[in-house]
Amino acid sequence: YGHAPEYVDVWNEYWMEGSNFNVDRATPEDYANMLKAIHDALSDTYPDTEIWGLSGVGFENIEWTRRVLEAGGGAYLDAFTLHPYYNTMSPEEADVVDVVNQYKELFKEFGFADKPVYASEWGWPSVANSGYPDEEEQAAYFVRANILNSANNMLDKIVWYGSNDVGNENTKEERFGLLRGAYAEKVHKG
Repeated sequence: YGHAPEYVDVWNEYWMEGSNFNVDRATPEDYANMLKAIHDALSDTYPDTEIWGLSGVGFENIEWTRRVLEAGGGAYLDAFTLHPYYNTMSPEEADVVDVVNQYKELFKEFGFADKPVYASEWGWPSVANSGYPDEEEQAAYFVRANILNSANNMLDKIVWYGSNDVGNENTKEERFGLLRGAYAEKVHKG
């Protein structure tokens, strides 16, 4: 492909067995094997490319992550990724600080306390009158999540899921942006 990528984030939300991300219901051990294969291939061709992975979400993925680490997968990662989505709860209600800290404790248990932890996706959809935050709440959650992150030394990097909205304003997956479709501001404060 020409130049080396800065990083690769291995397989989005692979833990969702049976979903479009993992149709064959591959196991955490299969994911660890895939991490090794990718690591080995990149080591020869692009040795400076960082390998990120896991994309765990919430408390429900702690055991899946543990199995990846038990199978040796952590040794092939330069950074661990999380997707701390709680679409209908504020960062405080979701207790995101505790969630991230539980993952960090797990990484420490396996000897990876010094590896960075990134939110390679994070955000809230803004779908009015739906149980999801409206645009003002979404903006407030963004600010509060970043304050919680800084105050608690949680994540080394945060990537917001979607800079701008796309498509239907009533479809959750299309409403994660902080900007409207044509990069128009959502919330104006005077």
